[in-house]
Amino acid sequence: MGDWVLTESWGNSVRDSGAFNHTVFHCYHEARNRLREISKQQKSLGFKKTVSKEHQIELDFG
Repeated sequence: MGDWVLTESWGNSVRDSGAFNHTVFHCYHEARNRLREISKQQKSLGFKKTVSKEHQIELDFG
């Protein structure tokens, strides 16, 4: 169907002292695998999850 875009942000975007990065993936599974890698990295640094449920919406381009 289409590409998946993973947006990573860090710092304080409200005060313009943060930054962000967009990575394009050609399928959902590639993007999901990257999210898992990020989660492992954050866990090793002591971060804790606050949201665990993923919600997907159906898009009708019909």
